[in-house]
Amino acid sequence: MLSKNRPQHYQQFKQVLQELQSVATQANLDRTALLATFGEVQQFFAGQIMGSDSDGLDPPETPLEQSYLTEMHKQLRLLGMDITFLQASRVLATAQTRQTAASDRIQTLIGYCDALLQKCTE
Repeated sequence: MLSKNRPQHYQQFKQVLQELQSVATQANLDRTALLATFGEVQQFFAGQIMGSDSDGLDPPETPLEQSYLTEMHKQLRLLGMDITFLQASRVLATAQTRQTAASDRIQTLIGYCDALLQKCTE
């Protein structure tokens, strides 16, 4: 069972990721909006999830939670690379491939949030 504050932060992080997913899956992708929304996701993760000690939250309580946070951090870094490559792509087919990769990675992050939230109910 996670501390009472953590589920709220994971739920908020999931909502921010879902907003990013909606931007990332648009047919006419607004690359500027994608980059801005990704910045918000990174900021939320760094400040509310990883920086939880400074916000009065307990540090991760279980090795499993720490493992998820480590994997989420890694996936966010890789998502940043996906978005950077998407920003640089000029060929439509390449851009679509990068967009799909970014969307898949966001979905993975949402799945991690779901897994952590499920731990809250156990």
